[in-house]
Amino acid sequence: MVKSAASRNAWDKEVDSNHQECLSDNPTYIDLLAKVKYLEENLKIALREVDENNDLIKLQVDEFVSTTQRLLGEKNALAKKLSEVESIVLEKDRIISSLSLRGSSDTVVKEMLI
Repeated sequence: MVKSAASRNAWDKEVDSNHQECLSDNPTYIDLLAKVKYLEENLKIALREVDENNDLIKLQVDEFVSTTQRLLGEKNALAKKLSEVESIVLEKDRIISSLSLRGSSDTVVKEMLI
């Protein structure tokens, strides 16, 4: 998970504390090796968290791309249907105009369209 500001502040304080420990108390070589081992373990944990976050981000991006492609497909299908409906409406209007010019009544025209 992404570390919060409070978590980062705690991490910064721990790093400062570790640095102060190394500078004071005349640490022995073994103490320093133990501290390095501890820090290496913390680094491994942090790197695993980063990898988990990267994997999560990749999954979210893949889901976004998939959803976007699906929505574009649906949009294109709707645009095609709209075009078909528009052509039907235009044909209907053309037929009505043609029949109206011939002197047919609206009732006859409507019955023919149905």
